[in-house]
Amino acid sequence: NGNVQSDMEDIKVVSQAQLDDNTGESDENQPENTNAHKVKVHFIDVGQGLSVLVQSDGKNLIYDGGDRSTSSFVVSYLKEQNVETIDYLISSHYDDDHLSGLIGCLNAFNVENVIGSDYIHDSNLYQSFIDTVSSKNLEVQHPSVGDVFELGSTEFTILSPKEINQSESNDNSVAIKITCGENGFILTGDAESGSEADMIASGINLSCDVLCLGHHGSAS
Repeated sequence: NGNVQSDMEDIKVVSQAQLDDNTGESDENQPENTNAHKVKVHFIDVGQGLSVLVQSDGKNLIYDGGDRSTSSFVVSYLKEQNVETIDYLISSHYDDDHLSGLIGCLNAFNVENVIGSDYIHDSNLYQSFIDTVSSKNLEVQHPSVGDVFELGSTEFTILSPKEINQSESNDNSVAIKITCGENGFILTGDAESGSEADMIASGINLSCDVLCLGHHGSAS
């Protein structure tokens, strides 16, 4: 409870308990602006894997979906957040611990756009993903570095991959920067040091408040 101070804005934080305690009180005693901030970024606990949900003014983006064992959990979590349509479903790359849950999301929700890396992964899982996308009358889009997409009151910019490495799936990761006013979040999939160097050399502003470390924070 209270105010969270930053050099960018003051955010009113109100616990559910506090909201419940105020039920029935006059309006003047109610917490102010409890619905003023309409952008949420959820880092979903999928164990060894990655899954991030971004919600902005009724629009939804899912970045990676964890592995097969957590697919149903990710779908359930999105339903708990009142997700019905996924405006952007982004597969950073096609390793199991990032991709499997996205197939579950494709089957469970209406999906408007699919973004992925422009390479072919030699696995049955990858083929299942492509087949599921096709069955929904969609195509996997392969945007270029620097392309910008709108998501409600936020936008996200493609940071990588600069080029495709046919022998290294991780370095093909689609990294993005989500920008919401003065605040920024960078998601890098399993990007390795070579891809990180390309991002730095791109000239795109990489300043952010939250960095989701590439390849689960590994030394590479």
